Amino acid sequence: MRRTAARPRKVPTVSREPLPEPWRSALEPTGIASKRGLASRVGISPQTAKRLIDGIGSPSAETVARVADELFDGDRARVWELAGIAREDHGDWVLPPEASQLDADQRAAVLAVVRAMLPADVRHRQTGEERGAVPLTKREKSQQLQTRAARKGTGKPT
Repeated sequence: MRRTAARPRKVPTVSREPLPEPWRSALEPTGIASKRGLASRVGISPQTAKRLIDGIGSPSAETVARVADELFDGDRARVWELAGIAREDHGDWVLPPEASQLDADQRAAVLAVVRAMLPADVRHRQTGEERGAVPLTKREKSQQLQTRAARKGTGKPT
C-alpha cells in the first residue's frame, strides 16, 4: 500500500493591502496602514481584523472593546460604526441587588429571556462572560444539582 503525504491545509491569509475607507481615515492618525497592522497593535488575529474591516459577520464584544480601548479612547460606538453595524450602546446593565436572592434556575431563566430579546447574530455569537453570565459559586452549583435531582425524584444529584 502506498502512502501519500497529507496535503497542508490552506489557511486564508490576510494581505497587506491598504485599508478601505472609512477605516483608512480613522486609523491614519494611529499610524496603522493595514489589516495586519491593526491585528498586531490591538492583539487580535489577522483573520479577525480582516472580518472586522471587511464587514464580514458581526464582531464579538471583546474584539470591539479591544479596538475601542486601544485606538478610540474606549469609544465602542465608533468601532461599530466603522464596521458598518448599526448598534446602539445602552451601556452596561446591572440587575438590582435583590436579584442576588434568585436561585440558579431563576437566574438561568432571566438570562434566557434577555438572550431571546437580542438580535440573532448577537445571540448566537456570545458566550460566557460576553453574555454577562455570572459564574455560580460551589454552593449555588450544589443547590442547583440538588434541585434538579429533587425534581427528577431521585434525591441524588445527577
